[in-house]
Amino acid sequence: MSGTAHRHAARVPPRDAVASVPAQGRVVPAGRGHFAVLTPYLRRWEAMEVRGPLRR
Repeated sequence: MSGTAHRHAARVPPRDAVASVPAQGRVVPAGRGHFAVLTPYLRRWEAMEVRGPLRR
């Protein structure tokens, strides 16, 4: 590691490897399942037009 990385690591308290990832089942609307979170994004993605390949 560089000197800057060592100084940063000394200032930042250690965390668990999964500290920023919520536990399974935590990101769901009250009283509904995980598809209620995914479905609006999936529908928007499916509605988008497929682009052709880029020309060089």
